[in-house]
Amino acid sequence: MTKNRTPYLREYHMQKATAKQRNVPFELTFEEWKDWWGEDVDRRGRNHPEAMVMALIEPALGYRLGNIEKRTKGDHSVKNTNPNKSWGPIRPIITPHGEFPSISQASKKLEMYTMTVRNRCMSKNFPDWRFKDESEG
Repeated sequence: MTKNRTPYLREYHMQKATAKQRNVPFELTFEEWKDWWGEDVDRRGRNHPEAMVMALIEPALGYRLGNIEKRTKGDHSVKNTNPNKSWGPIRPIITPHGEFPSISQASKKLEMYTMTVRNRCMSKNFPDWRFKDESEG
């Protein structure tokens, strides 16, 4: 029995699984995903010097055509931590390592990517990581 050798199918399924783990809707078919990436498909990921990401415009809507845009990894981090460009207000977070006033401050102190901290706060798989509720003062 031969394995499916369709280029990029593994990467598509990995991104889909990661979205599911983060409880983010993922509505792209493999063909939509591959066509959307186009020639940049080889630039996606962490290890490429000019790494590109599939960024959500409105996170609650999830991965779907019309709600995603290509960004460099650096631009994506800046958009998520800069209050002038953020998707929402800066909110304190609670982690097993303490409370922090923002994702960017937690990521610096914990030496983690800002997206890792954000994803853990949004994931049911990390119950000790969360955004601080306004009722907690």
